[in-house]
Amino acid sequence: FYLCPVGGRKGGGCSIAPGRRAMGSLCDGSANEKGAPVYESHHLDSRKWEKVVPRKDDIIIATAYKSGTTWMQQIVAEILFQGKEKAGTVGDMSPWVDLRVPPMEFLAPVIEGQTHRRFLKTHLPQDAFAPYITSTAKYIYIGRDGRDAFMSLQNHYEKANDAWYGAMNSPGLVGPPLPCYSEAVASVPEWFDKW
Repeated sequence: FYLCPVGGRKGGGCSIAPGRRAMGSLCDGSANEKGAPVYESHHLDSRKWEKVVPRKDDIIIATAYKSGTTWMQQIVAEILFQGKEKAGTVGDMSPWVDLRVPPMEFLAPVIEGQTHRRFLKTHLPQDAFAPYITSTAKYIYIGRDGRDAFMSLQNHYEKANDAWYGAMNSPGLVGPPLPCYSEAVASVPEWFDKW
């Protein structure tokens, strides 16, 4: 997976060669009306942050793929709820804002309707969502050794089902369709070397 580097062109956007693609991602250097770069891939759409109504006590859990995101969401839930009954699953309590599916028309009311302190998930760099949150929001960033993240991603990708591929390759897809694991990976060591 590839996202544009932070600190691209003046006014936002990417500093990579125009039209460069990697593993289904597309970075064309565009920015939105607030100057935030637009990040899109088969998984992500940074423009969904435009519909989030910020709260002063939001917690943003920003992680690289497969780097302990769900683990950190659960830790934050335990701290916030302090042993009390939680408001659903980790995904219910801490929605992934920039996941391309479901559409924001569905997700925005869910996020806005949360009555507990919100902790929102993202896999985007800060420049993509910072214009849409308050200066008092808290950030948690998690990093992980790339080799470990790769093995976790490989396992996740291999276990995906037809419904997941259908959602990722649904209308609104940016770039080429995400191929099934068996079509994309002839050899895990070879795939690792490319990654």
